[in-house]
Amino acid sequence: MKLEAMAMLPAVRAKLDSLTRNPSMAGSPGSRYPAETRDVVDAMQADMTRLGMHSDPAYEALSDSVVQGSAALSAAGGAELEGLVARHVDQLRRLSAVYETKVAAMK
Repeated sequence: MKLEAMAMLPAVRAKLDSLTRNPSMAGSPGSRYPAETRDVVDAMQADMTRLGMHSDPAYEALSDSVVQGSAALSAAGGAELEGLVARHVDQLRRLSAVYETKVAAMK
């Protein structure tokens, strides 16, 4: 079975590395980053659903925080943006790790 999100993760990690080096990338007007984040989170959920995994409240809360955090980036600037980017990067890395662990357990 093809896992859509798994194929997206290398690009997601590269983007997170770029955001860590240059947080202002996330705050640029018209950025597609929030939509890209939603796409990967949705793909993770779809993959897990296809594998027959049940909803996990902790995972759901983290994925919601990731999506909300990405949306907040475009409205922030300066030190606030740097803090939000650091938090968002950490959350998305954790979400990706949980996703990979859950998927690996199903193989």
